[in-house]
Amino acid sequence: GERVGKIPFGYDLAADGFTLVENAGEQRVVVLVKELHDAGLSLRKIADELTNRGIPTKEGNGKWTHTTIARILNRAA
Repeated sequence: GERVGKIPFGYDLAADGFTLVENAGEQRVVVLVKELHDAGLSLRKIADELTNRGIPTKEGNGKWTHTTIARILNRAA
């Protein structure tokens, strides 16, 4: 629950500068990623779907990668 580097997708840094708190909007995307994965989509297809829907990444750009999707799924497991 504390920051050790980059802030992961689905979370924000609390005011104390150490603790991670859930970001409600990003958590909805995490749920979508899990649903798409459970439906059988590959990591690349999920990344393409999020990019096509215009959902921004943590950095605010619109291009998702399969690596980012894998990290999200690994954290959510």
